[in-house]
This record gives sequence, structure tokens and C-alpha cells, in this order.
Amino acid sequence: MEVNHYIIRKNLGDELTTNISLAQHSISKKLVVLKSIKRKRIFDIGKKQQKAIEQEINIMKELSGHNKGITNLIETCDIKNSTILVTEYASHGNLFNKVRTMKNGFLSEKQARHYFTQLIDTIEFIHSKNIVHRDLRLENMLIDKNNNLLVSNFGSAVKLSHSTEKMHTKCGSPFYLAPEIFRSAQYNGKNTDIWSCGVVLYYMVTGMFPFQGVNLLDIGRKICTTTPEFPGWISADLVNLIKGILSFDMHERFQIKDIKNHRWIKKKSLPPLNNTCPVRHSIY
Repeated sequence: MEVNHYIIRKNLGDELTTNISLAQHSISKKLVVLKSIKRKRIFDIGKKQQKAIEQEINIMKELSGHNKGITNLIETCDIKNSTILVTEYASHGNLFNKVRTMKNGFLSEKQARHYFTQLIDTIEFIHSKNIVHRDLRLENMLIDKNNNLLVSNFGSAVKLSHSTEKMHTKCGSPFYLAPEIFRSAQYNGKNTDIWSCGVVLYYMVTGMFPFQGVNLLDIGRKICTTTPEFPGWISADLVNLIKGILSFDMHERFQIKDIKNHRWIKKKSLPPLNNTCPVRHSIY
């Protein structure tokens, strides 16, 4: 099947209003990802969703080509009843699968630092544009052929009217949500993005989420009332960094500048993982 000048190679997933496909340009042979947004479905589910789709496109247009840590929007086109977003293809999959396929079930601190420093640089850029992502999770962090991290999926992203604008909509994956999203009617989107980055970092070096539960209510309760436990193989510096990012008090939570200046981030290398480090078996 061919869409415009792109040949569909593989279906990557379907959602209520969208279809995601791997495609190849018919002339250049370059692989891309097509996000097909069904306009009739958008019309059926209301103006709010229509506005969200328009905002996603506008945000991607604003960010694309200005930072190497973002999956760039190549072009958009209208085909019959759909709007097509053509974005970069990351050949090495997503960060969640990267972690899950590691022998121990998690990354070394050196590997995690490589991805995390790139993530923080990208989030700093996004926030500098007064944009908040609001759905930062390992599945939305892709890895390209050069082993670099790319932030993707701006479907929940919002352009703020000013840098301190408060958010009200509760969105994102439960495991990554900051406590103020559960506790408050409004929240600072930049602070909650930073919290989500802390969850990503914790997962990279443990293979587990810092707060787990049997349902949304249980997860929210643990996020709001407990502190994460740290396996013995995690260095003291990294524990300090994660605790600073996952601070209950949003006013005490590390900001981007605190993270970039942290001693763990500035380390150039670490000794290999202890040979006694256990293999974590899948709980899924």
C-alpha cells in the first residue's frame, strides 16, 4: 500500500483516532514513521480532541530541526479522510525495550548516564520554548542508529501562555505521574516533566518502577505517601540525584540546572557493575 510517495511496510499500532505505520519513501528509500490521524474520528469525539491534534502538529513544527534529541516532523499531508504526520524513524526501538533486553534487566550507570544526559538536554530545550511534554515515559524515548536518545510522541504536549502557567488536565502513564497531579487541582507542567525523568532514570538502573501498585488508586497512594527503595548496587551519588528529582515537595525538587550540575552527571566513567549484582527476573 502506498500513501502519497510513501510505501507502507509495517503496521506499528492503532489507537482510537490514529494509525502508526513504518513506511519507506518511494524514491530516497528512507524509512519513516507515518502517524495517520482520522479526521472523521476526531470530529466524532469532539472539538477538544481536534484542538489537541492541531496543537501536536504545531508543537512538532516549532521543535523540529532545532534539537537533535527530538524525532523531527518531516512533513504533513492530507489524504482523503486523514491527516498524515511523517516523522523520523529510530531504528533501534524504544528505551523500554532496550532496558528489558539487557542481561540483568537494567542498564549500567554509565549506560544510563549516556541516555539521561541527552534526555535532560532535550527537556531543557523543550521547556525553553514554554512547551511541556506531559507523557515522558520509556516507550516515548526512541534510540537511533547512533545510540542517541530521541524524545517522541507529543500528543499530550502543551504550549504554555507563560512560563509559570498551571496545568489542570491529568494525563500521562500512572507510573510516571508526580504526586501533585494526584493531590492538586493544578500543577506546574515543567516540574512534573522533571519528575517523570526521575522515574525514567530509576527504571533504567533497576528495571523496576519506583512506585508500583495493583491499580491507579494504589499507585497514586504510594507515589504520594512512600519513598522509593534503592537496590544495593546503585551508587550513593545516583541515589542522591534520584531522591532530589523525586522530591514530594515541588519547590524542593531538582530543576534542570541542579540536575546538570550534579556530581553523578559530571562523572566521566564508573567502575563496572558488581559481579554479585543479581539478575532481575521479569514480573510481567
